[in-house]
Amino acid sequence: MDILEKMDIWWEMYLLAISGLHNHMMRQMFDVLDSKLFNTKIDSQKKYITATASTVRKNTNIFVTVTTLSLINYVVSPILLGARGTLPFPGYVPTAAKSTPYFQIIYACQAIVVCCGATLNITIDLLITSFMVIVCGQYDLLGDSFTNMYEIAIDKLKKDPNFNTAVVTGLDEKVDSHVYQDLIVNVKHHLQIMDFVAEIDRAFKWSLFAQFSCSSLVLCLNIYYLSTMKEMNSQASAVVSFTIVVLIQLFLYCWYGNKVYFKSMDFTDDIYMSNWQKCGAKIRKALCIIINRGQKPISITAGNFIPVRLETFISIVKTAYSALTLLQNMDVQL
Repeated sequence: MDILEKMDIWWEMYLLAISGLHNHMMRQMFDVLDSKLFNTKIDSQKKYITATASTVRKNTNIFVTVTTLSLINYVVSPILLGARGTLPFPGYVPTAAKSTPYFQIIYACQAIVVCCGATLNITIDLLITSFMVIVCGQYDLLGDSFTNMYEIAIDKLKKDPNFNTAVVTGLDEKVDSHVYQDLIVNVKHHLQIMDFVAEIDRAFKWSLFAQFSCSSLVLCLNIYYLSTMKEMNSQASAVVSFTIVVLIQLFLYCWYGNKVYFKSMDFTDDIYMSNWQKCGAKIRKALCIIINRGQKPISITAGNFIPVRLETFISIVKTAYSALTLLQNMDVQL
């Protein structure tokens, strides 16, 4: 079952982000998603592809909904709060432009610009987080292949007309041969997953670094602005909604980055759960090597040195609060 087919129209939206962003690299990554190794080997594994597609859809719906509500708040709050002559974004406007219809035209232009910017930002954010979700699903798929490798080998033998059930009760060479062939495919799958994560990291590490740095600053300034407000106005309402969007954005990155980190180690538990004791010494040695490699986790980073994990999300929130405290102390001293 093809991953891209399960996600259908959502990926059409994500493709809009690749036209000017590492175009060749992005196309290679989408080719990997369409490869044979990244799709199901047996029918029972279709549930992992379906679960991955469902998670991508859910994240898309939630993030798009929250961002759309924030945009509406930005655009409509000056009108709802009765702030006449106030634009969604403050700036210099000539006196002559404050009359009808010039003011309405400027208002509409600001609304269109912010919607276009938000659409591009949503697309890139969901593209990166969806890649992370896919990596998690691939590790689940890989773990299932390791857990059931002995049973899969027997199922293949049962399709052979010369198959004899009495032969496969022990360490039969035919079973070991099929298991070893599947083991080679699983190792190739594992290597392709690691290469895919490396491509994600290489393509987006500096974008994530800029995102995390700016978000820390935005959180600090927004909270400081709200702490100095004496009464709610259209600008404060917009700042609150934007702060919520930034927090959700960072949380999605860190949550799925954290899952990628632990999934890259947890799949070795699935190897322990397999019927490895029924396999020959050659396969057991190979499994030991795979388990040893699986104990070294892989991680997506921001700028090569900031791990995209929940610890980073907590650190960003703490940093923003510390900076807020510093600004408040400076304000008191002044």
